[in-house]
Amino acid sequence: MNIPNIDPAIFRAYDIRGIIPDALDPEVAHLIGQAFATRAMSTGATKIVVGRDGRLSSEELAAALIDGIVETGLDTIDLGMVPTPSAYWAAFCLAGGNCAVITGSHNPKEYNGIKMLLDGQALSSEEIQGLRILISENRFSSRGAAGMRERNDNLMDAYTADLLAGHKLARPLKVVVDCGNGVMGPFAPLILRKLGCEVIELFCEVDGNFPNHHPDPSVPDNFAEAATACKQHQAEIALGFDGDGDRLGVWLPDSGIIFPDRLLMALAADLLHKQPGATILFDVKCSKHVGPYIAAKGGKPQLCRTGHSFMKRELIKTNSPLGGELSGHFFFNEGNWRFDDALLAAIKFLELIAAQPSAEKMCAQLPNSHASPEYKIAMPDDASPHDFVALLNDPDLYPGHQSLITIDGVRAEWVDGFGLIRASNTTPSIILRFEGDNAPAYERILQVFRDCIGNAYPKLRLPF
Repeated sequence: MNIPNIDPAIFRAYDIRGIIPDALDPEVAHLIGQAFATRAMSTGATKIVVGRDGRLSSEELAAALIDGIVETGLDTIDLGMVPTPSAYWAAFCLAGGNCAVITGSHNPKEYNGIKMLLDGQALSSEEIQGLRILISENRFSSRGAAGMRERNDNLMDAYTADLLAGHKLARPLKVVVDCGNGVMGPFAPLILRKLGCEVIELFCEVDGNFPNHHPDPSVPDNFAEAATACKQHQAEIALGFDGDGDRLGVWLPDSGIIFPDRLLMALAADLLHKQPGATILFDVKCSKHVGPYIAAKGGKPQLCRTGHSFMKRELIKTNSPLGGELSGHFFFNEGNWRFDDALLAAIKFLELIAAQPSAEKMCAQLPNSHASPEYKIAMPDDASPHDFVALLNDPDLYPGHQSLITIDGVRAEWVDGFGLIRASNTTPSIILRFEGDNAPAYERILQVFRDCIGNAYPKLRLPF
């Protein structure tokens, strides 16, 4: 068999991601299906769940991936178009924790990719590189007979029932739901109405061209239409979901965007009432307030690398019931959940709001600061994001800092704030975030990083 020249860059730190069709096409998806099934077979797996998002290329890629899996002799359950968290749920309920989801997540429309669970663990780094090696060496297993293909079109009914079990609103809520033309469109409004919300829908028609705005709720500008709808309909809150439904953003009419690290604090406080002493995970992009807040509520805070695969592994390793990232991933370890689920996060957060006089009053109780959004800056072709960040791993660059955390990029912490620079694992970009206890501290930290970056790469344009 002739193995095509596959771009090694698509095998990333916590999933497979590439541009369609240059780096990822049905032929490549078929080979990845063979490699993933080969790896799954070595663990004793017999069945793999396959789901997909609503991108223009996803149906064709999912079909090719399934072909590759069944060619090895493993069975598949084809879920069709579903949110990524529901595919994870199906993996634990129906296939021993094994699944592959065709999704480009929040990347631009020309991207697509594959997220994978094997025996309940998210594939990352070395395991993903292992798939590339299997393909390059044409080392695929086979049971001699093709696997069985099963179609499950009723998954969402069972998932919804499990999702809503035990949850109830203390009062009705009017909610704007912006799905950004992603895969959550057919599902989130329906599920939230069953919870008891009055829902105003925005961009809930699935369209892989994303004609209204990019499906990334971590970007404040993407809430422009939702903010207008909140005021027009006098809604209490707006929820935004990303392209495959595993990330949540929140907007309030008076306060604007409520960053996910503050949402995590609210969820953690509620959980620690029921599970005192629990370990709560949060990533390096989160506020300096998160750790002390969790500790003050009786929990054990743990700082982690950014990345859904890394966080899912740490969740299981530490037996943590809850974790969160600034990007809007919220991770749960309860019942049939061992993964991130934006809808479950939304439901839990709406319950907390409904128990208070208003969303604004509840969020006003959470620690706040002068904080930037997550800045993503594309690097020129001649500059490696990881190499560039390595240049900034020098304590002398950050005068007066208290600590330098390097588990994921460089996070310089001062007594009154922090600055972070790290390399993206999904696009050739660098990621930055800043926080200060007050405006002068924030501006001072911003200037430190302007100087560092400007000295290391003067031609790089900064948005701050």
